[in-house]
Amino acid sequence: VEIGTDATAKPLLSAIVDVALGEAETYALLDHQKSRIFTYSKNGDLLFAFGAQSDQTGNNTNPVAVDYMGSRMLVLDSAESSVTVYSRTQYGDLLIGAQRELLNYNFGGSAEQWEKILALNPNYAMAYDGIGSALLNTGEYRRAMEQFGRSENMEQYSEAFKGWRNQLVRKYLAVIIVALAVLIALLVKLFGFIRKCNKVRYRQAKHPLFYQLTYGFYVLFHPFDGFWDLKHEKRGSIKAAHIFYSLFFAVEVLRSVMTAQIVNTGYNQDTDVIRIFLKTVGVAMLFIVANWCLTSLMDGKADMKSIYTAVGYAVLPMIVLRALSIPLSYFIVAEEAMYITFLLGLSLVWTLLLVFLGVMVTQQYTLLKNTVTALLSIVGMGVIVFILLLFLTTVFKIGDFVKVLVSEITR
Repeated sequence: VEIGTDATAKPLLSAIVDVALGEAETYALLDHQKSRIFTYSKNGDLLFAFGAQSDQTGNNTNPVAVDYMGSRMLVLDSAESSVTVYSRTQYGDLLIGAQRELLNYNFGGSAEQWEKILALNPNYAMAYDGIGSALLNTGEYRRAMEQFGRSENMEQYSEAFKGWRNQLVRKYLAVIIVALAVLIALLVKLFGFIRKCNKVRYRQAKHPLFYQLTYGFYVLFHPFDGFWDLKHEKRGSIKAAHIFYSLFFAVEVLRSVMTAQIVNTGYNQDTDVIRIFLKTVGVAMLFIVANWCLTSLMDGKADMKSIYTAVGYAVLPMIVLRALSIPLSYFIVAEEAMYITFLLGLSLVWTLLLVFLGVMVTQQYTLLKNTVTALLSIVGMGVIVFILLLFLTTVFKIGDFVKVLVSEITR
């Protein structure tokens, strides 16, 4: 069904008045409203469509019925009292041939037909799907993934990837087990090293910035002690916060570019770095300014530097978990995308909780007072955005006025 417009620009909805069964279990639908014929495969995929409402040869004025005579199609026009006979083109023969070979389980023959179709129309996504389906049915999963990737058919791509993944697991099971054991051992060593770093007498450390960065992992699991020591024991620094904000932005850019196609909705879209910056660092800065402006009037104990540092350490879950989602996306199929969603959701909830606790500890607020100021900070963020937009709009209007004024004076 198509929705278009007539000569007066009014919506024009398709009106299907007849259906005809063709070769290889295809079928044709006659659209009386637009005098068009749509031919579909057994699976409901549109193969081709043609026709228009006019009195020119080959078109129809008031078509009311359609039928097949062998490979030819007959269309009855009640206004002209005529029957128009359409002969199938070479392109149409190839499409029907591909469907016929597929019905006969001749996957190689079907792929050959689709290859010929691609020679005539290299941008035909269904041809890539057809070749991919043939390869999928013959167990050539890796090549099938390439074809489905070209047509952006992520559902079938996922099926092909699942088959390829199963092949790899069966072939390299022992290697995978050893690799996982090594990875777990390395992670245990890494966290042991971080724990040891957090116990070092940081004031005598040769590289204090390194220890200030590793202290972020202590804050993850001990937010009350961690945020208190960030401010009062100087376990953190604004330099470390700068690095965390930079990593937060960098990870989001990498995630938009490097996440696997199977779970990346923006895979073929250009990366908007400015938009990502505003969604990450921009939102964080907006909250910091709003919270500082508000808590300055509500007996807050922290300056903007302390709030900036606390929020910088609080985004560490977003950095770690979202960075982890990038390699993980290359090992899952479409129905397992919920694990990526869970990981991203966990990173957001964890970060918001740390921001809340970090501000509460840094400002030395009670739970109730911190909750109220957090909600008011969100309102304040909206007010700041409104003021910024109003300011920018005014500046642009003044600029346009000055431009017109200068052009009139120098004319």
